[in-house]
Amino acid sequence: MTTLSARPLRAMFAGLLIASLLPATLHAQRRTENVVLIVTDGVRWQDVFRGPERRLMSSTPGGVGDTSALIRDFWRDDPVQRRATLLPFLWSTVAKQGVLYGNQDRGSVARITNRFKFSYPGYSGKVGAVATWSVFRNILNEERAGIDVIDGWDEPFPGALGRDPRRVLVNELYRTSLRYWPGNAFDAPMQLAAKEYIRLHKPRLLFVGYGETDEWAHGRRYDLTLRSLHQVDAFVADLWRVMQGIRQYRGRTTFIITTDHGRGGSADDWTSHGERVTQSQVAATIAALLGKEDAYRAASPRSAPAVREALSRPRR
Repeated sequence: MTTLSARPLRAMFAGLLIASLLPATLHAQRRTENVVLIVTDGVRWQDVFRGPERRLMSSTPGGVGDTSALIRDFWRDDPVQRRATLLPFLWSTVAKQGVLYGNQDRGSVARITNRFKFSYPGYSGKVGAVATWSVFRNILNEERAGIDVIDGWDEPFPGALGRDPRRVLVNELYRTSLRYWPGNAFDAPMQLAAKEYIRLHKPRLLFVGYGETDEWAHGRRYDLTLRSLHQVDAFVADLWRVMQGIRQYRGRTTFIITTDHGRGGSADDWTSHGERVTQSQVAATIAALLGKEDAYRAASPRSAPAVREALSRPRR
């Protein structure tokens, strides 16, 4: 298996989060053959670039049950250590081998172009998807587009697909897990479904959507929001290792990591959706990475342009 550290990354972190993990340039005209678009819902740029916020690590306004445990696990006086503790894969691997966008403290502003302040417009598109939120079948027009969509609590591998022992286990986890949010599955079983989907179908373009970060924030549980974000970081590292172990993906795959919207920045509104590389540039960037930029521009001439820095050879 090729380790991630052995291959340069290209990263963008739109302050709402855009990040791409790009392998070494294989050919001047084709830098990647596969793209995975990863979204973790409703993440704040402050937590990514500054690390956890101390005033929210509290019963009020953070809704934290065990403040001592949360502070022990994630609080560090130094913000650089703090963010690395929360997101070790991002800051130990992605950041060191790539370039990040969205740290507003350093003048890197990223924004969404979704003026409605809810998730649906931030996701609309035509891609294959494995996600926790049950609305994705409608968002991605599954029947019209003819693509695979695994979402919500539906059994991910029905019929003959579910006969493999690993997929039997994944289906059972979906059937038997407590449905804390009726319309949103937990991230952990979805992670297993995503890995099985990759092994089974080997898609060239895949969307993976984690939803717990948004759900826990809406529930005013800063502790569980942080723990879910920390776990997403581990899930992304896991996906990268799995895909680098598959010949089709090794050295030919780009991860683009983003979020659909941000959140308020104050103690009063951190649970709500707030209103700058822009999120609207993600689609064009994917098309360019796959060598389809001209066709994409012809089909959608008014769309935002690709992020050019994400397409150049990574700096070492």
